[in-house]
Amino acid sequence: MSATHYWFYPATQDSKGSIILVHGYRGTHEGLAAIVGALPDFDCFVPDLPAFGATEPLKIQHSIANYSAWLEQFIEALKLEGDVTVLSHSFGTIVTAALASSAKTPRLVFVNPVSAPALEGPRKVLSQLSLMYYRLAAILPERLGRGLLSMKFVVWLVTEFMFIGKDRGLKRWVDQQHQTYFSRFASTKTAAEGFEASISHNLSEYAENIQADVLLICAQDDDITSIDQQRKAATLYKNATYVELDHVGHLTHYQRPNELAMHTREFIAASK
Repeated sequence: MSATHYWFYPATQDSKGSIILVHGYRGTHEGLAAIVGALPDFDCFVPDLPAFGATEPLKIQHSIANYSAWLEQFIEALKLEGDVTVLSHSFGTIVTAALASSAKTPRLVFVNPVSAPALEGPRKVLSQLSLMYYRLAAILPERLGRGLLSMKFVVWLVTEFMFIGKDRGLKRWVDQQHQTYFSRFASTKTAAEGFEASISHNLSEYAENIQADVLLICAQDDDITSIDQQRKAATLYKNATYVELDHVGHLTHYQRPNELAMHTREFIAASK
């Protein structure tokens, strides 16, 4: 396993348990900070995924299988006792679901789960273009490829496509977050491998084999997986609680952290 950097945020109130939070593609632990801040009654552990943020790349391909093996080792290494939940967002939900489908895991919270093939979703053309974009960056010299992936205009476009809402101040803050943290990847090669992994699998492949209790928090305007696809995929799980958030898209971790925390807290209490 690569050397993993993680951040521990102890509960500032009487602790109701531990939550491990897993961020999405090209994210870092900072992207989940607002959710952590809304969960003061839990001990929170937030790693940077391999090849993102401060965590070293894997020594092997950055595939979903290898990411999920890393996550399994990370959870085991924490040696947590008592009540544990794994909360993941976007790409992190694929990694977590792959692990949960083949191994026993704590209860799961999937935020904006990638529940259907990306090349069949609302942004399928954009996904195809993005794949070519990452492949091009990977074959260029590192400096040129990194410059291509980190262009301010391109990062700004990510916010433009994904932010749903009229709060311009919040939108500017989300773009600042993306500009600050979105390009903290180890290399263009690992970024391209991660992107290919992110569009090659989805939760509908794993749902039927997941034994753990699952909370699905889906957004009605998510442009990665449509809400109809989310509703269909939700029926595949053995033990799922399904929640929809209206007037928001794929960036619920930035836009609606208090609601995510509320639903997570209620789900944990109900599943004990």
